[in-house]
Amino acid sequence: MTSRLQPWTAAAVCFAACLTCSADAFFQVGLWAPDLQLVNHERSVSGIRFDLGYGRNAAMQGVDFGLGNHTTGDGAGLQLGLVDLTERDFAGLQWGAFADTGRDVAGWQGGLIAVTDGSLAGLQGGLVALTAKDLAGVQGSLPVYAFTGGDLAGWQSGVITRTEGSSSGFQSGIVGLTRGGFHGAQLGLGYAWTGETLKGAQVGLAAVASKTEGTTSTGSLHGLQFGMLSLADFQLRGAQLGLIYAVADESLSGLQLGAVTQAGDTHGVQFGLLNLARNARGLQFGLVNIAQEMHGLQIGLGNMIRSKEHFTGLPLLNWQF
Repeated sequence: MTSRLQPWTAAAVCFAACLTCSADAFFQVGLWAPDLQLVNHERSVSGIRFDLGYGRNAAMQGVDFGLGNHTTGDGAGLQLGLVDLTERDFAGLQWGAFADTGRDVAGWQGGLIAVTDGSLAGLQGGLVALTAKDLAGVQGSLPVYAFTGGDLAGWQSGVITRTEGSSSGFQSGIVGLTRGGFHGAQLGLGYAWTGETLKGAQVGLAAVASKTEGTTSTGSLHGLQFGMLSLADFQLRGAQLGLIYAVADESLSGLQLGAVTQAGDTHGVQFGLLNLARNARGLQFGLVNIAQEMHGLQIGLGNMIRSKEHFTGLPLLNWQF
């Protein structure tokens, strides 16, 4: 009887051993991967991993903390360490002096330097925060440099903020840069720039909406542009306020206000000490008003309409219809 049970016992032991080998480990502790750690680096951990030095596993779900945490597959849960590396996707909280995820992040990624090589949905914060593709959520926590390589939907904040794609939401910083279109509010305390269509508000000491170099984009600005210097080199519909200098190179429909205002084609009102327009329809009001062509009124100490055959320049009031 005993001899009959031995093959079954051996088979049961082998089967249990195989299950143990293939199942995720619950607890991992390591000093230095791949040799000095409890669980083989090719296995996954679902539970707790504590890396005294540097630890590496195929996948990690649960609580992961230590000096150097490395996951070659996906990670989920809580990852805290001096250096946190997840080569594929991560879901949860990843926080370290240097935190890097090779693909997408869903949750919160933070640290002195936080890097997502794919897209991020949630919150990314750090002195330097980088997302290679799209970001939906918040990128900020007062970083020195916040970068999104794709589109941004949400809030991007930092000393220098930059989005290579389009932005929808709010961008704030000393320098705010969006290469694509912008829908929402862009605040650059020093310099704000949008390379394509802007719908909303752009505010900065220098507020610029200009075509991206090397493209044939025909952008436009719909809303408010405000700065000490305000520049739009494509269509502007709304209000442009430049306390020192306001320029709408292509066309302006609405209000342009500044010490010096300059526009291509205007439909509306120019108000400043010196108002310059190529083709003005509406009102120019200032100390000096100059237009190549005019369909409307000029009110000021000196007024000039170059296309008029007679009385090109007049004091106080000039007109052409």
